[in-house]
Amino acid sequence: MGAAESKGTIKAADESNTAAAAGGRADSNITYVVKPRSELVEENRANTLMIYLPGFEKEQLRVQYDEQRSRVEIRGERPGVIRIREEFPVPRLSDDDQIRATFKEGVLKVKIPRRRDQGEDQNASRIKKPSKLMVYVVGSFLVGVTTGACVTYKLLKSEPYKGEE
Repeated sequence: MGAAESKGTIKAADESNTAAAAGGRADSNITYVVKPRSELVEENRANTLMIYLPGFEKEQLRVQYDEQRSRVEIRGERPGVIRIREEFPVPRLSDDDQIRATFKEGVLKVKIPRRRDQGEDQNASRIKKPSKLMVYVVGSFLVGVTTGACVTYKLLKSEPYKGEE
């Protein structure tokens, strides 16, 4: 007898099953498969995947990184009530060796750091400082434009020349 057979029927949770999946009265022979609420929080040095699993205990969950498929797999079961199995893609430029998961108060946080050569530090190194010559050329140009604008303004505001009379 397989694991699913010994626990009864497996159904996907829908609106009619929501109360049972959330911990209300449920048929003891049915295990509900639910899709937990999740979100991705993007930060400078890491992404944090937050999965909301109210009613679960740490011992009922398993988090695993599949290197070949570049995915984080999350599996969990509250025996005879709810079962989850979710996969989340890991960004290509992540530091796979540093992926860590914590579970506290019904929230599973999977921290996926970016590689050191990515993020804020790399963007800062790509911005080049202008050379002294470039600063001089741009400064001279601005002085010239400003001077020309002032002279033009004064000429337009002055009275027209009428000559000697």
